[in-house]
Amino acid sequence: MDSRTPTPPRTSFSSLLLNADWRISRAIYWVFTWLCLVGLMALGIYALVKCYKGIFEYQDAWYDLSLVEWSFFGLAILLVVRLIKLTHLSGACWSYSLNSLLKILGLFVVIKMLLLAVAAVADEAKPIGALQLYFQLDQLYGATFWLVVVSLSLYMAAPPVKPTHQTTDVNMSNDADNVRHEPVLPEPSELNALATPTNQNQNKDAS
Repeated sequence: MDSRTPTPPRTSFSSLLLNADWRISRAIYWVFTWLCLVGLMALGIYALVKCYKGIFEYQDAWYDLSLVEWSFFGLAILLVVRLIKLTHLSGACWSYSLNSLLKILGLFVVIKMLLLAVAAVADEAKPIGALQLYFQLDQLYGATFWLVVVSLSLYMAAPPVKPTHQTTDVNMSNDADNVRHEPVLPEPSELNALATPTNQNQNKDAS
């Protein structure tokens, strides 16, 4: 082998371990992130099912709806129209709004489970009837709670859209300030016209 041929760099065992550790940690992070997203979306579907069952709890179609539930349907239609309009204006994909809706619903379910856990811990530390109070409130206002949760989620799932007229005015003013005013040079014909009276005056003085 020629001595002038460069020898390939040797990879140390520690660098191999670091590379493998980095890849394993990234894989675990990726799997954990997707499990959390899928879990939130599954909880969001659960919230929609609970809302549906709370509305049609007596299986009597539209005849057992209360005034609050009819109001919810009207509000939900308006919020869905708003969601579609803002999604179209922002240029986002429809899957973005749907995923946001399910994730926000899932977060509300997580908050509800945390309240249940707090009540359980409070009863474990000192029996004050927190769990009993939680289940009583859930039985009385559980259906209304899911209606409010779905309404808030529909409102919050819309992508943000900034108003256009303000930004347009600001950009126009900035462009006007940034315009560079170049000096305007006179045309040759204008220079000759200006020089002609001067030459005539000089000839009169000489005569």
